[in-house]
Amino acid sequence: MLDVSALGRQLVGPGVVALGAGGARVLLVGVALVLAARVLAWWRRTYVLDGGVLRVESGIVVRNQQLIPCERIQQVNLVRKVRHRALGVAVLTVETAVGGGAGVRLEALAAGEAERLRRRLLAAKSRAAGTVPAPAAAVVEASEPAPAVPAEQVVVRLNHRQLAVAGLTGAQLLVVFVFAATVLQFVDDLAWRPLRQLDPSALQVVGPAFFAVAAAGFVAVWLGTAAAAAIVADSGYTLSLVGDELHVRRGLLDRKEATLPLARVQAVRVAVSLPRRLLGLVSVRIHSAGGGAEADDSQVAVPVLPAAQLDRVLARVVPGIRPLPALRRPPRAALRRAVARRVAPASALAVVPALALRPWGALALLAVPGAALAGVAAYRGLGHALDEGVLIARSGAFIRHTVVVPLGRAQSGRVRSTPLQRRAGLATLLVDLAGPGRPARVVDESAATAERLLVSVVGSTVR
Repeated sequence: MLDVSALGRQLVGPGVVALGAGGARVLLVGVALVLAARVLAWWRRTYVLDGGVLRVESGIVVRNQQLIPCERIQQVNLVRKVRHRALGVAVLTVETAVGGGAGVRLEALAAGEAERLRRRLLAAKSRAAGTVPAPAAAVVEASEPAPAVPAEQVVVRLNHRQLAVAGLTGAQLLVVFVFAATVLQFVDDLAWRPLRQLDPSALQVVGPAFFAVAAAGFVAVWLGTAAAAAIVADSGYTLSLVGDELHVRRGLLDRKEATLPLARVQAVRVAVSLPRRLLGLVSVRIHSAGGGAEADDSQVAVPVLPAAQLDRVLARVVPGIRPLPALRRPPRAALRRAVARRVAPASALAVVPALALRPWGALALLAVPGAALAGVAAYRGLGHALDEGVLIARSGAFIRHTVVVPLGRAQSGRVRSTPLQRRAGLATLLVDLAGPGRPARVVDESAATAERLLVSVVGSTVR
């Protein structure tokens, strides 16, 4: 089946030209050319899973042949957005550790065929050491029996109530503001603006009760939108362990499935905001090597998790890890540095309005103690531990980020020290990981401790 749902995006250019010229012939020609090109490209693309190797041939004028050994596959992701489900198709992406578009993206597969091919790829990957060659064919036959896969062990399953809490305490709270900004931009561009014709004295008749109800309604819509956005994005969320691979399924309208081999896990990042800290909740993101272009479609993350279950989940994701130990706090010099880094710019910015807008401008000086409190919070968020070949590092003031790195997966390490850090006897350790993402950091630790940690990281990478 041909996926023509993306046809509109390709016709934007011809459509603008046609409307500008005042005729429909250019648009019709553009529709015919784009549709013909997509049909021909779809017809010329074939794939086969043969002897533990996925072979894909494509191209209209220039023919391309791509071979991916199943043992090199890192992730097999299945995406069914609303338009795909309406057409009965799916998108299957096969990613390798190389990333940067080196994988395969098979679009417009029949939904059943995509699921069968995904199961075959995962089964072939799991038995790559002793693959039995499959019959050569231009396509995978639908009549072939589905290979057996290991039993599924559920690690995390979230219901709608948990997802609603995730939305009410996460980034989904910003969705309504993005929507409101778009609406206001549209209203501002209208030639007729009825709000400008409104008499301000008429608002006095309404009274404060109306504004209180309106404010309560806005808050209800705001919170409801945030909860609904989280439910739509992650409905039916299930993180499971199948053999030595993590599988995640999520999404109400856009159904997404992703896999990640445990051997490719580079680090686990745990984030907890202030509201979630008060509720005893965290969010978890699993960092892997490689990674394709569709980062959101292939991410393996837990949107919300009770903090009491974190050690259990970590033990399944990083085999052999023990419960997280207490973290060591950096020296007191790090506290002075954290406060100074925030008080200095806040003071410089507050002086101008305090002098130029006297006497009320002096209120800007209240930002200085606020910056000092933020520095104290940032210091209290710092910490690290080295336990049984695992480095744990934490940072952040109001949103604390903890990264758990098995040192055997670290690619390299380095110690960085700015002039101000050297003056205070401090340094920052950075541990580089495979794949995209920031390095793990131990911030503002004593220089001697940072160097000892560096030796531990380098020693683990060379063994």
